[in-house]
Amino acid sequence: MRKEAWRFLIGDRYGLTPDIFESSTTISREKYTEYLDERSLGGRDHPAQSPFQVIEADVPRTFGSSRLFQAECPLHESLTTLLQRYTAFSPDLGYVQGMSYPAALLTLHLEEYDAFTCFVSLLEDTFLRSLYSMNLKLIVVHLQVYDLLFENELPALFAHFKNEQVAPDQYLLGWLMTLFGKTVPLGVACRIMDNFAVEGEIFLYVTSLAIL
Repeated sequence: MRKEAWRFLIGDRYGLTPDIFESSTTISREKYTEYLDERSLGGRDHPAQSPFQVIEADVPRTFGSSRLFQAECPLHESLTTLLQRYTAFSPDLGYVQGMSYPAALLTLHLEEYDAFTCFVSLLEDTFLRSLYSMNLKLIVVHLQVYDLLFENELPALFAHFKNEQVAPDQYLLGWLMTLFGKTVPLGVACRIMDNFAVEGEIFLYVTSLAIL
């Protein structure tokens, strides 16, 4: 049920084709081979800056308590490949820490091609892309929207946070960039994705207030 729902609700919003999928796969494999060659030769500067190294570190930590994405598990390779493929598809953004959580949810429930098209749809959308690209103008807008909802729905707690100088950027961005994956169990994260696919970012703001 979830597989069909996510394919329908998130789907392919950007007209991706199997050729684009294959091209991204080929480029990511070539880049990964170059990375491995440089690392084996003892090159330090390039690998240290490589998204492949960051992905290698992040994948086993993604939903770590579930152990689904540990090195010995089949989903480890699937998630790694999806993230590497996206860096080839969108080199201007590449891999940003936090991406592994929504990618993991898609990997868990969708076939390889569908996971890729849905991941692209999520990350090319203005909301998540503004977070991963650190678009400060849009991030300020997101924080302002959240603050308005916070003050309206939880005025006493809002005042307390203000008095204690707890700003939303201290906790909210991490929640949003991982779709709460570092904060809630895997099953709850799947439910959040369900509702995010239907309602959009407003559900993420509401979820943030519910956690408080």
